Amino acid sequence: MEFKRTPSSATGTSSAANVVAENFQRAVYFHQQGQLAPAQQAYQQVLQIEPNHAHALHLLGVLAFQTSNHSIAVKLIGKAIAKDPSHAAFHCNLGTVLLKQKQPYAAIASYERALDIKPDFADALGNRGVALAELQRFEAAVESYDAAIAANPNYAEAFSNRGAALLKLKRTDDAIASWDAAISLRPDFAEAYCARGVALQEQGNPEEAMTSFQKALGANPNLNAAHCNLAALLMEQGRPNEALAFYIKALSIADSPEGKRGFVQCIKQVSSAGNSPVACALLVRAITEAWTRPTHLLAPALNTLRREAVLQACMGRASDAWPAQLSQDELFGSSGLTAVAGNPMLRTILESIPIASMEMERFLTQTRRVLLFKAMHVAAHSDEDGGDDPVLSLSCALARQCHLNEYVFCASDDELVQVDVLRDRIEANVAAKLPISSFWLATVAAYCPLNSMQSAVRLTHLAWPAPALALVHQQILEPATERAYRPLVRQITPIADGVSLLVQEQYEENPYSRWIRTGSTIQLESIDFYLRQLFPNSPVRQSSANRTADILIAGCGTGQQSIDSALLFPSSRLLAIDLSRSSLCYAKRKTDELGLQNIEYAQADIMALGGIGKTFDLIESVGVLHHLADPLAGWRVLLGLLKPGGFMRLGLYSELARQNIVAAREHIARQGYAATTADIRRCRQDLMSLENRAQFGKVLSFRDFFGMSECRDLIFHVQEHRFNLLQVKDVLREMGLTFIGFNLEANAANRYHERFPEDQSLTNLDSWNLFETENPDLFAGMYQFWVQKIDK
Repeated sequence: MEFKRTPSSATGTSSAANVVAENFQRAVYFHQQGQLAPAQQAYQQVLQIEPNHAHALHLLGVLAFQTSNHSIAVKLIGKAIAKDPSHAAFHCNLGTVLLKQKQPYAAIASYERALDIKPDFADALGNRGVALAELQRFEAAVESYDAAIAANPNYAEAFSNRGAALLKLKRTDDAIASWDAAISLRPDFAEAYCARGVALQEQGNPEEAMTSFQKALGANPNLNAAHCNLAALLMEQGRPNEALAFYIKALSIADSPEGKRGFVQCIKQVSSAGNSPVACALLVRAITEAWTRPTHLLAPALNTLRREAVLQACMGRASDAWPAQLSQDELFGSSGLTAVAGNPMLRTILESIPIASMEMERFLTQTRRVLLFKAMHVAAHSDEDGGDDPVLSLSCALARQCHLNEYVFCASDDELVQVDVLRDRIEANVAAKLPISSFWLATVAAYCPLNSMQSAVRLTHLAWPAPALALVHQQILEPATERAYRPLVRQITPIADGVSLLVQEQYEENPYSRWIRTGSTIQLESIDFYLRQLFPNSPVRQSSANRTADILIAGCGTGQQSIDSALLFPSSRLLAIDLSRSSLCYAKRKTDELGLQNIEYAQADIMALGGIGKTFDLIESVGVLHHLADPLAGWRVLLGLLKPGGFMRLGLYSELARQNIVAAREHIARQGYAATTADIRRCRQDLMSLENRAQFGKVLSFRDFFGMSECRDLIFHVQEHRFNLLQVKDVLREMGLTFIGFNLEANAANRYHERFPEDQSLTNLDSWNLFETENPDLFAGMYQFWVQKIDK
């Protein structure tokens, strides 16, 4: 933003004019010295005498911009222009404020007015280039930067911004030359070194890129982007431990999205926060603030906990003794319960993620028992009943975990007897308006949901410490909200197919899946752009999908997928359908919590969707088609709703990767287990037993094994079909669909590329079929892939 000492436009008596001029010059001096508060006061003194002093209005607007009061800046600079529209700097600075307010078209108009007054105004030309680049008009941006440089050959920022636009145009050599020019003008230009490093990395020169990033940090050790880019380069080179240190440094400077995304990818590869308190604190933040889906961070969180000697010893004692139950002293040893209860990582994952770990489940099952017998001896009014007591916090966190996994842990008969005693005690005290210990509440909530109690509504009216209040909200208020949504969910098709009715019944009883937070994501306007970023070498054709794309989520479950898509494409319109009203109500609650307005939920059967009279730019159906009576018939129904050139994201079970699940289903059939809560609990203990663990070990590695609804979906489902990639290839050819790529972790795609370097686009399904044969667990979850409808 241009800042110049401008003359006073004061008129009036000589003494008044002198006062105005003196105050104005004083304001300018303070402003130039960075003393913004006295500068503001002096500008206001000028305006008290001469309210229409154009230069004071303008510079006060500049000051407002510098203090992030952008709306005030627009008003003040606008008043200055209304008073005296002849100053190019006024229009230029207004454009800069408008650009900051994400109004690039209005900003360009202001820059154009500045250039009408002063055609060789380098700042206006350079800033216009920035606005054009924001609109992705990179050719025009380069032209504007060239004009700025012609007007001012020493304009280092214009050279640097020109480099960024040239890189977007894939003119990498020219971009690097432009950054070199910027650096020759400003040898300490850290941002130019940093951007140059990105281009060199894209060009395949990692050593030079590394040098450029290091020079950026030499010029400015606190340049967040340089730390992030250097870390990303180290990750690319397979050096995640070194990269982690740079991401930690970047996040100590600024909470940038790049730093958070990088930290998440890095900690997943490093697999633990180690012994670093800073890394541990960041991992806790990443889970609680949902830098990604919290489930993606469970493994590094658990590995971090396993490194802590006290907790490791407790888990070891629980596992060694199983199925025998340990006393408090036997389980927690000399360190005691309080040492474990005070662990913030443990409480965080208990509150946020269904814990997929047999050793942790056994430890938590025994911990719950210890807390139950402790609660039996706690008075209604206890000194330990405060919100800052770590044992109470742990009790509440464990109860929230049990609600999240739908009480999948086993419980002995003597425990259930004690729970009934506590339930009766709470009910009696509520009725008699007597005190109720938060420990009682948390303990009961760890064995059964609070909304199953007769006094549930009255429990919401009582005062609770924060941990217990969160428990009441989770187990009473949230289910009540979902019940209130049930009559409001619109049904847009009948559900008449026999298999669909069975699947509906399953998900009404067990909505899949329970979750607390979804991951934060970048916001995009174009599906095409997203897929070209995700699959840069894949044959993605231009489609009709625009900023207001229509998206169908066919089988949305509890809403995580629909919410992710709504966040990713905020200008889109989503229709999310499911057979289960229970699932839809959960999804609606989570959507409302996030304040999203672009998703409509409705009950429908995929097999009956052909008559709804709508078509879509994108259809997502992940983990759904293989539960239909005829998956290919359902796929064809969806295809009929897809616009020419539209995209599909699909998920299908792999025949090869599901063999362990097939074996488990056969075992379940032989043993006669039913899809009931009691039998699912018994079956899980059977599969985890020492006798069967070797045979079913891979089943225990599935995250879904560790939740009630999820376990039913995994190994008790009423309907399941499986596919291989050659079948998928034939179906795509028959349906006229182009394969774009799989959703896979980067290391899996890299291993495939090393095995089949000739397949640059990573789309040869014959090669993928061979690769899966060599790596049978590659698609253990399912095949998740993108296709495009060929525009005929």
